[in-house]
Amino acid sequence: MVLYMRQKIVEAKPQDHFEKKQVLCRFFVLAAADIFRSNISMSEINRSTVAHWQLDLASRTITRSANHDSYFGYPQNLPVWNIEMFIIHLLPEDNETFISRMRDIITAGKDFEYLYRVVWRDGSIHNLRSWGRFQNHPETNQPYRIIGMTDFVE
Repeated sequence: MVLYMRQKIVEAKPQDHFEKKQVLCRFFVLAAADIFRSNISMSEINRSTVAHWQLDLASRTITRSANHDSYFGYPQNLPVWNIEMFIIHLLPEDNETFISRMRDIITAGKDFEYLYRVVWRDGSIHNLRSWGRFQNHPETNQPYRIIGMTDFVE
């Protein structure tokens, strides 16, 4: 799988650093879907520099890589992370837009890319970007989780 991803990234021949990062991130989301269907452990995923996560749509809980919470200003992951925790960290004036956009994304059930701002405990504001891919339940063929990743916007 890693060889396949490297080959695709080389074939993409991005023109600049940002585009290269986007290509890499998109391929990782595709690979992450395969990883979560297999028995690869989160410790193997944690070796990457971008944060990886999966959202269970029923429980609204998020399983995440060891570096995930650092994107929200924490030195290590908190014991629990869920949608409500995420929304708490959004810039207050962005909350309604985010909630509305997430409803649309979940209704559509399609891959997405989303830019947003978060506030760290020290009051600093940081721009983040998340990519996500829906996974359908094998029995119902309905979306039941989102596999994604998050990175800083440079």
